[in-house]
Amino acid sequence: MSWIAGQAGLIMSTIIVLLASLVTTITALSMSAICSNGIVKGGGAYYLISRSLGPQFGGSIGIIFCIANIVGAAMYVVGFAEVTRDVLKDHGFSLIDGDVNDVRFIGLAVTLILLAIVFIGLGFEAKMQVILLGIVGITILNFIIGSFFPSTHEKQLHGIIGYSWKTLTENLFPSFRDDYNFIKVFAIYFPAATGIMAGANISGDLKNPTKAIPKGTLLAIGITTLLYLSTIWIIGSSVVRDADGIQLPTIMNETTVLENHGWFITSAFARIFGQGTQFYVHPYCYYNNTCEYGLMNDFQ
Repeated sequence: MSWIAGQAGLIMSTIIVLLASLVTTITALSMSAICSNGIVKGGGAYYLISRSLGPQFGGSIGIIFCIANIVGAAMYVVGFAEVTRDVLKDHGFSLIDGDVNDVRFIGLAVTLILLAIVFIGLGFEAKMQVILLGIVGITILNFIIGSFFPSTHEKQLHGIIGYSWKTLTENLFPSFRDDYNFIKVFAIYFPAATGIMAGANISGDLKNPTKAIPKGTLLAIGITTLLYLSTIWIIGSSVVRDADGIQLPTIMNETTVLENHGWFITSAFARIFGQGTQFYVHPYCYYNNTCEYGLMNDFQ
């Protein structure tokens, strides 16, 4: 989410999240209509599609959906492995080479653990889901509460300066780089909003799927949308786009720039003018694209 906020800015990032939520909400409403107009049995997406379009369509789309889940699971595992590798590197540890081989090793280990959970049985998998949900909830609370703690000197060097009105206004508007634009950023974000079939996929395990699937899916979309928006605005209000890890982010007044170029401004006007025209000075690493920290560079 930090990369989304850095590229698109807070305003456009909010539009991206809301647009993606609108698309998934429309899809969820269609799914809810199918679920609430008859008996829902086991089979998840295959059963819902086959009941509305016929078993031929249900089978073909079900195969595509299965392949999509396989690819999605691989992406999630790789994402988890990359974050784990980066956390280990930040603390001076590495498993193999501290690079792609660490990602491969961690990804393989996680895949084997997930495979073991599935082989044990659906009952055990359901219990693990509750445990994992608790871990995710604690992580989110830790992120939100931790954002209110004063930023240490080391964090400030990394661009995490804490809540600041100047940072908020600086990150409001987009700063697209590397040929990215609104469409490309939206395409990268959109998969984060496409997990709406989680409830339908366990239709055979639900006591009352006719009511549980529509309510659960729409509630999940609402909660995740609020969490994504909160994350974007928290990060965008407290982290600068670029930092080099050596010098603190520097704020300069526009009046200082004008005075250095020989302009004459009365002191009273300069104070008023300067308060509204402060801006962050780009670190040197910004110009040669070597920054390691900030919204645009450090995604952890």
